[in-house]
Amino acid sequence: MDKEEVVRLVRTHCPLTRAQLELLQTAYDLEAASSRELADALCKSPHTIDAEFKQVFARTGLHDRGMVVIHAQKQGWLRQASECPGCDRVVHRDPDEQ
Repeated sequence: MDKEEVVRLVRTHCPLTRAQLELLQTAYDLEAASSRELADALCKSPHTIDAEFKQVFARTGLHDRGMVVIHAQKQGWLRQASECPGCDRVVHRDPDEQ
């Protein structure tokens, strides 16, 4: 995430840290549900991933990984594939799909 993105997120009153946003962005990009997949992608342990999700749950009041990712996407806290010039993978999602 660059400085411009961080400023945009602060303007939208995002209660999450940069690391928490990176976790949610990775979960969104990879459509990853397991701690192991996310841990491998972020070079962290599955235990750390679980702890970070607990912090995200506390800050958002949500208690489901999928719902947190959907909420973050709807709030504009996550980049779309089309907004990421370095992304070679296009992900098509309808945020209203569950």
